Order: sequence, then structure tokens, then C-alpha cells
Amino acid sequence: TTTTTTTSYSVGGILFLLTAIIILAYLATAYLNGGFRVIKRRTVCLLIGPAGAGKTTILKQLQHGKAPASGTVTSLIPNEEEVAVDAGAGEKRAVRVVDFPGHYKLRSGAGKYIDIARQIIFVTDALVYKDSERVREAANFLFAILTTPSVLRDRPTVFVACNKSERMNAFSPEFIRKRLEQEIEVLTRTVDPEEVPGADRVLDMFARVQIEKISAKKGNLKALVGQL
Repeated sequence: TTTTTTTSYSVGGILFLLTAIIILAYLATAYLNGGFRVIKRRTVCLLIGPAGAGKTTILKQLQHGKAPASGTVTSLIPNEEEVAVDAGAGEKRAVRVVDFPGHYKLRSGAGKYIDIARQIIFVTDALVYKDSERVREAANFLFAILTTPSVLRDRPTVFVACNKSERMNAFSPEFIRKRLEQEIEVLTRTVDPEEVPGADRVLDMFARVQIEKISAKKGNLKALVGQL
């Protein structure tokens, strides 16, 4: 009996030791890979895109049902507001919307909002798609968003809103998609995949991105509101 009990204790001790080793190995691996990540809850709709595309005007339209009387509005800090959108059957629901500034010097702060965005609305100016430099800027910005680690991991909704579509010289969503795709394809070939993990997945992700025309000035935001 004593021998049986001792053997039982020995087996139990070995199993305990093996379990402890496995747990320690897991913790060590997690630490070496950058530690444990806390997955943030995605709670906001993010308006983001190059400067002058109309993000703040869109936010004012969502808030008040009209564009600012002053016309173009430039933001230097993020604007966060709760807006009421149509939920159907005459009901409204509240959506938290963040309008992030588009100036390239301010973009480094966008990450914390991208990490908590349930919908990422990339607002682009539909008038600039014959200007190679402006197209390249928009494509680089969108590429950076799509290769953000939390976007690669969580796959939040990404929607491209082609603003100023009421103008006669506005380009179509189909043309804008083609131009953005051309520039993104160049980026996927030229960036170092070790420096930009996920770059090889961006074209597939972009193919699933919906692109629609809107007009913040005229209040034509139906396609955008449908994403909220």
C-alpha cells in the first residue's frame, strides 16, 4: 500500500511539473513575442483620410443635418461626437463618431482610434484623381491603415467615401478604385514585408472594401450612414 501511494504521488508530481513547464514555456514565448496584448473593444466610427476631403463637414452633417455655413472646415485635433442615425421603423440609434485630422504631420496619433474603430470610413476627395501626387498620398494613407496590426487581426469594416461627388468634374467610384488599386499594388511590391507585416494581404483586403460616392455639402450621405 505504501508503495502504491508513493507511486501515485510520484506520477502526480511529474504531471504537475510537466504542466508547470508548459505554462512557463507559453509565458516565455508570449513575452519574447512582445508580451500579452489587450484586445480593445471597438466602439466608434472613425472618419479618416487626407486633409481637405470633407471629414469635419460630414461630421457636422451627421450632427445637425446641414453643412457648416463657413464651407471648408479644417481640424487640428480629433473631434468626437455622438450622432443619431436612422435605425429603421422610425427609430434612431446613437453612434460615436470620431473625425480625425488629415494633415500628414498629425497622422501618427491615428493608431489609438483605428484600434477602437468598429467602422473605418476613409474619406477621399473625388476631384483629385488626375493628380498623381494626391492619389499617391491617399493610397499611402489607406495602405497604412490596412496594414495596421489591429486591422489585420480584427478586420473591422473599411469603407471608402468619395466626397464632393456633386461636382461635375468628380471622378466615379470605379475610377477611384482603379487608381487606388494601382498605387497600392506598387506599394506591395516595394515595401519590405518584414518591416510591414501584412503587406502581401492588402490587395485582397482592398478588393473587399466598398467604395461609394457621397456629398457632404448636399447632405447625400446615405451610402455612408448605411455603414454605421
